[in-house]
Amino acid sequence: MASAEHLDVLKQGAAAWNRWRRDTPGVVPDLSDADLRHTPFEGADFAGANLSGCALNHADLVEARMAGAALDASDLQEAALLRADLSEASLRAANMQQANLRGARMVDADLQEAALRDADLSGADLTGADLSDAFMFNVSLRAAVMPEATLQRANLYEAVLANADLKNVDAAGANMRDTDLNEIDLRGAVLNGADLKGAKLANSDLRRAELVGADLSGADLTGANLSQCNLRRAIFEGATLVGADLSDTGLREANLTGADLTGADLSNASLIAARLEGATFRDCLAHGVSLWAAEGVPAAQERLRITPEGAPLIAVDDLSLALFVQLLCGSAAVQAVVEELRAKTVLICGRYDDRRYADLDDVRAAVHARGLEPVVFDLRGQVTEETAAAFATLGAASKLVVLDVSDTGRPPEALVAPLRATRAPTLPVVLRGRGKEWREMHAWRADGASILPIEEYADAAGLAQAIGAALPA
Repeated sequence: MASAEHLDVLKQGAAAWNRWRRDTPGVVPDLSDADLRHTPFEGADFAGANLSGCALNHADLVEARMAGAALDASDLQEAALLRADLSEASLRAANMQQANLRGARMVDADLQEAALRDADLSGADLTGADLSDAFMFNVSLRAAVMPEATLQRANLYEAVLANADLKNVDAAGANMRDTDLNEIDLRGAVLNGADLKGAKLANSDLRRAELVGADLSGADLTGANLSQCNLRRAIFEGATLVGADLSDTGLREANLTGADLTGADLSNASLIAARLEGATFRDCLAHGVSLWAAEGVPAAQERLRITPEGAPLIAVDDLSLALFVQLLCGSAAVQAVVEELRAKTVLICGRYDDRRYADLDDVRAAVHARGLEPVVFDLRGQVTEETAAAFATLGAASKLVVLDVSDTGRPPEALVAPLRATRAPTLPVVLRGRGKEWREMHAWRADGASILPIEEYADAAGLAQAIGAALPA
């Protein structure tokens, strides 16, 4: 309950109130729960005063001094607080809807659960302020200064924060759908789990920001700087990332379905296990990009530069090739390994249980004796597209491919295409009495496939002898 004495002084006007404050420096004014609606308090000194529960809607508090004041649960709807000083004030659960706070100083203010719908905080200084769970629908924070502020779970739906300074803010779990965040400074911000669907982030600076699990579906990030961000499991479905800087960024398990990354910088970015279905990658910088276990087929992959700026241009049209080709071009050691593999690998494929695998000791010894390296590829179980792709990769890097069809009668269907395409000589082998040359072999040879006549063997020693005879000189 407000002090009657303090209210009497206040009714005399702002000038009389300020004189009384100067004359009674040790007194803490108690104006709690007072009805001060539509009252002119321009320039009044309410620093440290108890104004909790006050009705101050439509009040004139322009340039009022309210630092450290208690305004919890107060009603400041449509109040004029231009350039007011609310530093370190407590405004928990205050009603500030449609209030004019342009240029207000609110450093370290406590605004948890405050209602700020349609309020104007353009140019306000909210450094270190706590706006957790605040309701800020359609609020204007244009050019506001908010470094180190807390916006956890705040509702900023359709808010305008263009040109604001949000360095190192904590907005984890905030609702920022359709929010205008164009050209703002979000360096080092924490936005984990934030809802940024449809947000406008063109040319914004998000370097080193944390956006783990954030939803940026349909967001506009044209020209945004996301360098060194943590974007693990972030959702960019249908987002625009044209010209965005994603260098050194972690996009592990991120969803880029349908996203447009034309002209994006993906240098040293990690796209491990990312979803790329329908995404567009044109004219990207892809030096050092990592793409292991990525899922989905992009809609477009064109002119992907794999050399760093300043180096001669080398471009590919497939992200999966980018890192491999870069290693081939940039590392003499890798080139030597690839050439050694191609010159020394003998790929031995078949269905080998533990007993038959042990019987291959003589075969491996015979291959080693020729200075070559045997690689055994067990084809037990279903031969999937992934198995066939692995076979094709290993076959392309081999000196000789040995295909044991003793238990299959002919090659598994999934291996037909890579067998016909492989450039290495392929030797079909079969245990005596367990098969014969399949009828398609002649047609494949006529088409240019490097398939040798089938060889029968009676035991492991015979198999080793057959392989030794087929090895190119």
